[in-house]
Amino acid sequence: MVTLWPHEPRLYVRFMVDVFFRKIYKLKETIILMKMNKLILMRGLPGSGKSTWIKEKGYEICAICPDTIRLMYATPNPTISQSYDGKVWKIINDILETRMKNGFFTILDATNITWKSIKPYVKLCEDYEFELEIMDFSNVPLEECLKRNKEREYYKYVPEEVLRRMSLQLKTTDNDQIEKFIKKK
Repeated sequence: MVTLWPHEPRLYVRFMVDVFFRKIYKLKETIILMKMNKLILMRGLPGSGKSTWIKEKGYEICAICPDTIRLMYATPNPTISQSYDGKVWKIINDILETRMKNGFFTILDATNITWKSIKPYVKLCEDYEFELEIMDFSNVPLEECLKRNKEREYYKYVPEEVLRRMSLQLKTTDNDQIEKFIKKK
C-alpha cells in the first residue's frame, strides 16, 4: 500500500489541485446552464426533498437556506431553532436583494407553504425584473416526509406535530395565486 501524503507533499498538492479544478469545471457548467434574473422558491414540507433536489442539480452555490443560518446561530450545539428567526430572515433578505441587484440566479430553500410567505417574493421579482418559479414538492405525502424526518440528523429533526400542522396549512392554502408560478418537475 502506497500513501501519497504526507510523505509526498508534491503529489498531494497536485491531487488537490486536480480535485479543485474538476469541481470548478462542473460548477462552470452548472452556472452556464442557469438563466440569470431568476428566483426559484422551493415549496414543500421538511423532508419532501427540496434540499436534495438542489444538491442533485449542483445548485448549492446559488441556494439560500434559512436552516443553514439558524445552525450558525446555534453553534457549538447544532440545533435548528426559530428563536433567531428575525435575524435569520433579515440576513436572507439582505443576501437575496444583493443577489437580485446583481442579476444572479438564486434559489430560496425554505418551505414557502402559504401565499402569504410567497407574496413578498412576487413583489421583489417585479421590482428587479426577475422571473419567479416555484419548485413544488407539496405532493410528497406527509407519511413519506415523517419517515424521512426520522432518518435525518438529530439537529435537522422537525417535531412530528409541527410537520402535521404544516401539512394542514399546505392543504388549506389557496393555491390559485401560487399555481401560475409552479414549474413542473
